[in-house]
Amino acid sequence: MDFLVIFAGNKPTDRKMKKLIIALLALGMMACHQPENTSLKVVEVDVNSSDYRKDEAAFKHFDFVKLDTVSEALLSDVSKVLVGEDRIYVLPVMDPRVFIFDGEGKYIHSLKKGQGPGEIRFVYDMDLHDGNLYVYDNYRTIRKYDKDGNFLEDVYTQDDYNLLMKVVEDQILLFDPYFNARQEHLLTVVAKDTTLHHFPKRKEMKSPFFLNMFYDEGFISWPVSDTIYHYDPIKMQPFPEYVVRFQQPNIYDAMRNEEITPERFTEITEDDYHCKWMNNPVVYGDQLFFSFKYDKLYYARYKEGKSSIYSTLIEGLPALKVGARGRTGNRMIYAYSMPALMEHKEELGAIPEGKLRELYDQVTDEEDNPILVFAELE
Repeated sequence: MDFLVIFAGNKPTDRKMKKLIIALLALGMMACHQPENTSLKVVEVDVNSSDYRKDEAAFKHFDFVKLDTVSEALLSDVSKVLVGEDRIYVLPVMDPRVFIFDGEGKYIHSLKKGQGPGEIRFVYDMDLHDGNLYVYDNYRTIRKYDKDGNFLEDVYTQDDYNLLMKVVEDQILLFDPYFNARQEHLLTVVAKDTTLHHFPKRKEMKSPFFLNMFYDEGFISWPVSDTIYHYDPIKMQPFPEYVVRFQQPNIYDAMRNEEITPERFTEITEDDYHCKWMNNPVVYGDQLFFSFKYDKLYYARYKEGKSSIYSTLIEGLPALKVGARGRTGNRMIYAYSMPALMEHKEELGAIPEGKLRELYDQVTDEEDNPILVFAELE
């Protein structure tokens, strides 16, 4: 396997080279059962280097949609957002059903809860494919609806359960990132009469953990891996594409160098000393973008062989404790709660003309639904 090694910032030290060589050897062993990938990119992230642009925001341009506030759809939080054909689909955390808005944020309706045909009980994930909406209900059944939420059919039901799903061409990808202790693998691919399994779970992490895997435009990652994979639907398997190496203490090095018990894992994820993991990594054109957390949330962009790190997402908007809630084209989707926006609006005082002023003009009632901000990847 050949590696393209890219260092951002200062000239690599012997210590960095040693860590990198170890990482590459580990990757080589991990990928030995896969065909060669000669384009693997190694991205170095160092918040103490000149790559850290402390006084810059990660995004310069954005648009927004204020979700309609009606009694049938009161959203205190947002777990996931999908956008397609003048429809916005919102999946909350506390009320796990799908709410459908038009492209301007006007409420249309939600999927009906119940146990009848086409009704949902507990939606944990959703996806858009060929203009239709797919929902993963009660961890077991994938239901298919048209773009307006009219039930079409149940396309797949499994005996066991996973956490997340994705529809790719004629395949169903099921993800279980350490959620179901009975599952032996992180990824299961189902296509007609074929079922394949990828990414065996670490033995010391068979206890349930509430972690998310990410699938975005053909790329797969999960929190306790520093590698981003590209999924090939023809070969029905993932191939390593990027590996991200954090220079400060991080959960990836800890898991390579020490025994990780559930208690130790929890300790690392709750401190401000270790980088927890990559959040919502996306590949757009020739760039990789993701967020990560130490004492606060940082944002990293890797483009044309160079890394840039930011601690501000969008100038003038409050800091977020979580990553993006979705992506559409070249735009990342973030959800801002009304109470957070109202508090930040008071702190700002004078707000300059432009998109920021337009947004804050909509911030008048803390009981209103969140505002979705679409930040452009340039």
